[in-house]
Amino acid sequence: MTVSILLLDADRERKILTDAQTALDSGGEPAVQAIATLRYLQTPAARKLLVSLLQQEQSSHAMMGLVGAPDPAAEAPSLVEAARRPDVAVSSSMIWLYAVLRSYGVKPFDSPEQRGKELQEANRVARSEFIAAVRAAVGAKHGEALLTSVLTLLADAPQDRELRGMLVGHKAELTRRHVLDIVQRWQTLAGDDLLPVVRMAAKPPLASPAALGLLAKVSPDDARPLIIEDLAREKPLYLDPGQGRYAIEPLKALPDRELPELDAVLRAKLHAKDPDLFTVVPLIARYASTNLLADVLVVYRRAEDRWACDIQNAALRYWIRCQPKEGVAALARALKSRAETGCYGNTLSEVLMDTWSEEALTLVVEALQDESPEVVQAAFQVLERHAPSGVIPEVIVGIKRLASMRQADSDPVAMAGYLGTLLQDSKRWHLTQEQRAQLADALSAKKGRNP
Repeated sequence: MTVSILLLDADRERKILTDAQTALDSGGEPAVQAIATLRYLQTPAARKLLVSLLQQEQSSHAMMGLVGAPDPAAEAPSLVEAARRPDVAVSSSMIWLYAVLRSYGVKPFDSPEQRGKELQEANRVARSEFIAAVRAAVGAKHGEALLTSVLTLLADAPQDRELRGMLVGHKAELTRRHVLDIVQRWQTLAGDDLLPVVRMAAKPPLASPAALGLLAKVSPDDARPLIIEDLAREKPLYLDPGQGRYAIEPLKALPDRELPELDAVLRAKLHAKDPDLFTVVPLIARYASTNLLADVLVVYRRAEDRWACDIQNAALRYWIRCQPKEGVAALARALKSRAETGCYGNTLSEVLMDTWSEEALTLVVEALQDESPEVVQAAFQVLERHAPSGVIPEVIVGIKRLASMRQADSDPVAMAGYLGTLLQDSKRWHLTQEQRAQLADALSAKKGRNP
């Protein structure tokens, strides 16, 4: 095979760049192909154009085009130049790319261990360089570029007062993407200064379910009227993405044990012509007073043991909250019913983890001897959270029984080992030396033969 390598002349390069820019302007698949063309063209002009494309969704080709340059480290300054421009939104991927490019300039090392340490340090220094350069120029940015860049910088310095002030001062310009970023990072960004951003995001026009759920936890008094108003609407404002129904988790996030003012609304929704029981029954279980129990039982008994798991478990949680003895009896029936649904596997944990009643203790302890490893696991989880340490001997017996079982469709022995580890590591229960020895003996059990 003969390979001829021809020098790319200036006219041909200009034609390729012009065609690529036209494709980029048109968008869609042609733009994706144009970025790939620029990646492999590898001329200075092509790489300069790639830097301008780093903010686009299809930026992987642009990033790899710079990494694949003849001298990657020499491309790093162009990223700083671009990042300092007022109209450029600096992302975390740009910081990563700069650090990668700069690390190519590090000299070879004598050992892999030394190489790892030197690369880590080079990466740290490069990140600091880039962040300092962007930080010095961020005040000149505006709009999307400003807000995205500020959020990127806050990942490195979450309590920077000046940066946080920029977010608050431009909160009216925040996009849904910005808001979701703030909500998702609230654990590190939390502060009274950003609470107005969460309030704004939870209200229309953004009406972010995630922001509403956060607001319900950090400022319930602000979230409560929004939740009550939404539940009173015929069509919800806060929708579960892809489901077209109420966003249940944010609506359930208030700390209130009950909201009796919702009883009338929830009763009406329960008895509607075509009720959304996946929404209304969990909300009744969460907020309704005992006044709705008769209504719920009328609906529940129509198809007891045949409901979808979410509806059944929510109804049982509410029943146990209102009438512990009768509710636990219904839970026992649901646990035994296995012909119509497969809900039994995690019914105990779904119903009792957050709705505990002492009336359920005997039922849950007995479930440790169930034929289903999943039921045993659920019983263990509930007991470990709520029961006194006096049940530990029964738990060990249940684990021993699992360790000696053989089933074709599951691995009880593996489950026994898993539960044994959880028991040993429990923060709430503290095993005696004798109980630890009994647990070790239980885990060594083999069906049909001695340990």
